[in-house]
Amino acid sequence: MTESYMSRISVLIVEDSPSDAELMVLKLAEEGYEVKHRIVEREGDYLEALNDEPDVILSDWALPAFSGLGALKLLKERGLDIPFIVVTGSIGEEAAVEAIRTGAYDFVLKDRLGRLGQSVRRAIEEKRMRKEKRLAEEELRDSRQEMANLMDNIQGMVYSCLNDRDWTMTFVSQGCLDLTGFRSYELLDNSVVSYNELIHPDDRQYVWDAVQAALEKASPYVLEYRIIARDGTIKWVWEKGRGVFNSDGSLICLEGLINDISERKRMEAERERLIAAIEQAGEVIFLTDRDGEIIYVNPAFEPVTGYTKEEAIGRNPRMLKSGKQDQAFYQNLWDTIKAGKTWKGRMVNRRKDGSLYTEETTISPVLDGSGRLLNYVAVKKDITAQLEMEEQFQQAQKMESIGRLAGGVAHDFNNMLGVIIGQAELALDEPGIDEKLKAGLNEIRKAAERSANLTRQLLAFARKQAIAPRVIDLNQAVEGLLKMMRRLIGEDIALTWLPASNLWAVKMDPSQVDQILANLCVNSRDAIGGAGSVTVQTANHSFDETFCKSHKGFSQGEYVCLAVSDDGCGMEEKTIEHLFEPFFTTKEVGRGTGLGLATVYGIVKQNRGFIIVDSFPGKGTTFEIYIPRHEEQLAEQKADKPEPSEKGKGETVMVVEDDPSLLLLISRILTGLGYRVLAAASGEPALAMAESHQGPIHLLISDVIMPGMDGRALAQSLRAERPKMKVLFVSGYPADILARKGLVEEGVSFLSKPFSAPGLAGKVRKVLEGNDE
Repeated sequence: MTESYMSRISVLIVEDSPSDAELMVLKLAEEGYEVKHRIVEREGDYLEALNDEPDVILSDWALPAFSGLGALKLLKERGLDIPFIVVTGSIGEEAAVEAIRTGAYDFVLKDRLGRLGQSVRRAIEEKRMRKEKRLAEEELRDSRQEMANLMDNIQGMVYSCLNDRDWTMTFVSQGCLDLTGFRSYELLDNSVVSYNELIHPDDRQYVWDAVQAALEKASPYVLEYRIIARDGTIKWVWEKGRGVFNSDGSLICLEGLINDISERKRMEAERERLIAAIEQAGEVIFLTDRDGEIIYVNPAFEPVTGYTKEEAIGRNPRMLKSGKQDQAFYQNLWDTIKAGKTWKGRMVNRRKDGSLYTEETTISPVLDGSGRLLNYVAVKKDITAQLEMEEQFQQAQKMESIGRLAGGVAHDFNNMLGVIIGQAELALDEPGIDEKLKAGLNEIRKAAERSANLTRQLLAFARKQAIAPRVIDLNQAVEGLLKMMRRLIGEDIALTWLPASNLWAVKMDPSQVDQILANLCVNSRDAIGGAGSVTVQTANHSFDETFCKSHKGFSQGEYVCLAVSDDGCGMEEKTIEHLFEPFFTTKEVGRGTGLGLATVYGIVKQNRGFIIVDSFPGKGTTFEIYIPRHEEQLAEQKADKPEPSEKGKGETVMVVEDDPSLLLLISRILTGLGYRVLAAASGEPALAMAESHQGPIHLLISDVIMPGMDGRALAQSLRAERPKMKVLFVSGYPADILARKGLVEEGVSFLSKPFSAPGLAGKVRKVLEGNDE
C-alpha cells in the first residue's frame, strides 16, 4: 500500500457525541490521515452505511438507541472484513473480553486517544495483508485446480465429495495418508471414518456454514480449520474447493484440495508473539538494511527520539547524531558489525527537538542460514534519567562530605573563638587601656567574630546549626525584613514585595529567613551591579507525582514558595551546576566568601525543602525556595518583654566547662557582672561541689558534651535536689549532635559558642528572670 493511499481513509463512526466523534477525526488527521467520515447512532443508519464498506469502524460501546456489541454482531452477520475498533469512555473487563471474542479488533479509551492512530493504521494494514493473502492463495490454487484431478501424488489431499453432513468422499488422492493417517479407501464412502469425523468438533459447524454460503453464490470456498489425524495429532489445514454444477444449475459434487498448514500456523503464531514483544518493548528497537537504511522501528522509538515511524523509515540513523562522538567511534562500530559481531556501547544522540539523550546500545547483524547478511538490528535503552539520578546522588554525597567536615571542626573551633572574643572584650573593659592597644584588641575581636560567622555559615550549609524552629507566617517574617533588604541592595535597585494572600504556615527558625533573604539580596545586588530591580514574592504550591516526574528537582507535596528575582547578568548552566558548593564564587577576590548560597542551600535542606534556580545569561535570575507546609496553626504573638538588666544580683551560678581557657573566661565575665561563681571542669566535681554548697544555686551553665557525665545528665542530677535551679546549655557542637541530646527543641535555653561577653550577660539575665523565649 502506498503512503498516499494510506493517508486517505473512510471511517464509519458509531457515536452519540458529535464532539467525541470530531475528536477521533482530529486524532486521525494528526496521524497524517485524510479522513472521510460518517457519524451514525441508530441501527438503521448503521446498516445503510455498511453498504459503502468503510475502511474502518469506530464505535462507542454504549449508546442510547444502539450498542457497540449490536453493531459488531451486525457487521459479522454481513460477513464484511472491516476492522471494528471500540472507542469508549470506560469498559469493564467482561465487556472488553466479549468485544474481542465477538470480533472487535481493538478497544481504545477516550482519554487515551493517542493510541487511536496506531490502532487504525495496524488494523487497515492487517486487512490489506489478509486481502493480498487471499488473492495470492486463490491465484495459486486456481492455477493448480485443473492439474488436481490428473496428479494423484500432488502434495495434500485432492478430493471429490458429496455435499452432505459427512462430506462423503467419492474420490481421495493418495496424499490423504500423510494428511490424515488414513488411506484413501478408508475414507471413500465413509468405509472406516467420515471426513466430518476428522474435523475438529469446534470447527465442524464453521466448515459447514462456510461451504454452504459459497455454494449459494456459486463461488469457490477457501477455509482454514483443524483436523484430528489418526494418531491424535491436531493439524491446521487449508482447503480450497468449489461446487460442480449441472447445466441446469443443480449441484453434482464438491471438489478441491486440502493441505497441511500446521507449520505455517506455528510460524505465524511465533511471528505474532515476536512482533507483540517487540512492539510492546520499553527499549527502542529498529531494523536497517545492509546499507544502514531504517526499515522498521517499534513504538518506543517515537517517545525517545521524537521522530514518528513514518519520519524514520527510509532514513539513516545518522539523523540522530549529536556530534558528541568522533568519526573513530562510528568507524569502530561499523567495523565490528560488518565483521559479523555484536557492538555494545553508550552514545549521546540528539532528539528531533534538538535535546540530547544518552542511551545504551546493542547493534547486531542478522544473518540467514547460510551466513549471508540480511539486516542490522539495534536495541537501545534511554539511560538519561538514570545518569541524572546518579549525578544527583554523587553531588549529594559530595555535599554531605563537606558538611561532615564542617561539623567536625565546629566544636573545637568555636571554643577557641569564644576564648579569643571573650578575652579581647575583657581586656577592652580594663580601665586606662592604651588607645593603640585598644585598637589592636578591637581588630582581634572583629576578626574572631568574622571567623565565628564563617563557622555559622558552614554549619548552616551542613544543616548542623542549632535552630529553634516554630510555626511562622512567611509573609510577616519577610515584611519585618524589608528595611534590612533595602539597605543591603542600595538605593539604585528597586525592591518589589508581592505577598500571597492566605499563605500557608511553615515551621522553621525565623532567623533562618533572615539568612536566606540577606544572602539572596546580596547575590542579586552583585549580579545587577548598578540600577535594576529585585522582586520578592510568596505563593502556595502543590505538586503531585505526575508533575514531579516531568519537572526535574521538584518533590511531591504542599509547599510555601519564597521567590527572589532580579534583572541582573544571569548565569550559565555550568555556573548553576556549582552554585551551592561552599567557597564557589564568580565574584572577584575580596567580594565574597563563597558561602552565601551554600548557607541558603543548607537552611533549605535542613527544613526539608528544595531550591529551583532559573537563570540565563543577560536575562536575570530567579531563586524559588520551597518549604513544606505546616498544618499547625500560628501561635499567638506575645508582646515583647522589656530587656532585663545585664548586671547580676548576687545570684550563685555554677559553670561546668571542660575547656580550661573557656571555663576561666566565663567565670571572669560572670564574676565581673556581680555573680557568685562555682566553677567545675566536669560533671563529677560539679556534683561534689553542689553537695557541699550550703546555699542555693540559681543557675547551672553547662557544656553539653563533656568527658564522663554530659550536660543533660548533670542537669537532671542537680535538679533532683534543686528543682528551682535554672539551666543554660552552651556548646560549639553542631545541631545534629545537640538534637540527639534534646537541645534544639523549643523551650530549651541554649547559647551557641562562640559568644560575646554581652551575649552571655544578656542570656544569663533572661534565663534567670524567665524571659528566655
